Amino acid sequence: MCRTARPRFRRLQSLLPVRIICILPPKVELTIASALSTPSATASRSRVFTVLLVLGVIITAVNLRIVIIAVSPLLDEIRASTGLSSTAAGLLTTLPVLCFGVFAPLAPRLARRFGLDLVLLGTMIVLTLGILIRFVPGTPLLFVGTGVIGIAIAIANVLLPASIKRDFPHQLGLMTGLLTMAISASGTFGAGLTIPLQKQTGFDWRGTLALWAIPVVVAVIALIPRLRLNQPDKRGPAHRHIPINLWRDPVAWAVTLIMGLQSFSFYALATWFPTMMAEHGMSSEHAGLLLSLANFAGFFSSFFVPVFASRRRDQRVYVLAMAVCWSISLGGLLIAPMTLTLLWMILWGAAAGAALSLSLSFITLRSPDAPHAAQLSGMAQTVGYCLAATGPSLMGALRDTTGSWSIPLLLLQGILAVMLIAGLNAGKDRLVGQKPRA
Repeated sequence: MCRTARPRFRRLQSLLPVRIICILPPKVELTIASALSTPSATASRSRVFTVLLVLGVIITAVNLRIVIIAVSPLLDEIRASTGLSSTAAGLLTTLPVLCFGVFAPLAPRLARRFGLDLVLLGTMIVLTLGILIRFVPGTPLLFVGTGVIGIAIAIANVLLPASIKRDFPHQLGLMTGLLTMAISASGTFGAGLTIPLQKQTGFDWRGTLALWAIPVVVAVIALIPRLRLNQPDKRGPAHRHIPINLWRDPVAWAVTLIMGLQSFSFYALATWFPTMMAEHGMSSEHAGLLLSLANFAGFFSSFFVPVFASRRRDQRVYVLAMAVCWSISLGGLLIAPMTLTLLWMILWGAAAGAALSLSLSFITLRSPDAPHAAQLSGMAQTVGYCLAATGPSLMGALRDTTGSWSIPLLLLQGILAVMLIAGLNAGKDRLVGQKPRA
């Protein structure tokens, strides 16, 4: 980084209460500094307000996995307390993912009627409510609260990329990287800090899960300044008409499949990894730490992959590299689960982070304009997450049926093969509704 750029970047860093940028290479630092200091969407927007917009995205995204992944290290305790079977316990992570698909189509309608920023703020308030419902004793309320959590995150999943599209239209790759990096960090916090928090506080599993309402309240506070941008969309249906039927488009289905299958594989393994390793003699705290380190590896890959992939017309090389890392990690867990476990989980986390960021990047890269991107996002998240919702329960059911984790891991290898085919098609240099470019 040149000497003249350093003072400007230091001034930018002083505006950030969380020093996220300082861990990145100098060239990436300057890129982020330029993005944050450029009023890409609103000419009169101050630098401080721009930083608040970025922090609102990051802090909100940090809450999109914590309350789901945090269940995994506590799953054995939850089953012992409630008497749930493996399949029923798997619903605690399956139900939110199912809600991601079922309720995703509501997000654009709510944003048009009430405004994107007001609805986004509402999702965090509802998420807090869902966490508190799970705190109330009673197995039915455990599932009710989990469903409320899933609905809130489903809406936020759709609106955060829309917010990036509106507020940072010239830094889509960079902001997508920050978004997916924050989501990966969310998984890291949920997996790695849940058991230590329980030991420090002495709470039972209900109280421990309720602690994760604190960062959601922080997100609510961070989103309040965005309300000055809130403008409901009053445009008529004619403006939103899209001539291409994406449900018959092979590119759209390729993007949808890689979105769904990567989520299927991620949630299936993340849910049962601590339980699986416990059967091999590993402590739940150690397994939770490994899962946290895996998500930490995804923290970096989820940022850098979209930044570099957005510079190329064809992203198939990134898809192939992701699939190779994922396959090696699953093979290692199948053949030698207690040998080089750290390596297997780092490879898995890096691959999962890359797969998520590629899936989100394909939504904008394969769309010719914003209306098609919105339609493709709705299709990918609706179908993709409905497919992903079957992962934890199916893996738990296979474990109950076979008495071993070998068949579930082989299933994930088969899913990966299908995901690779879909990803190679999604990564080609072409747009939905168009033939490949010459």
